[in-house]
Amino acid sequence: MRLTVALLRKRHAFKSEVAIFVEEWPDGCEVTEATLLRALEIGLHIRWFACEFLPAPFLAEYARQEALLLAEHERKKAPFREELERQMAVLIASLIAQAEAVGQEAR
Repeated sequence: MRLTVALLRKRHAFKSEVAIFVEEWPDGCEVTEATLLRALEIGLHIRWFACEFLPAPFLAEYARQEALLLAEHERKKAPFREELERQMAVLIASLIAQAEAVGQEAR
């Protein structure tokens, strides 16, 4: 598939996204894995592209697989989130103790 500025505008892409696209591909581009990965690198939203351009049955498959990928991402993030929250609890306790040491009361 060839993607052009005219096609993006026809599909009501955000002006800021079109501007980024034009800077990278002034004459348009073929949609390939390489161009989609480059689009990610330069800050374009490829999920919007998928929702706008994939035919219905392929969009349904995209949504199914996206849900699996997102669930796996959340599963992997959980330990990091837990550690962050633990560190924040330690920080809060330390700051409360420091405040009390200088006679400051909690608000």
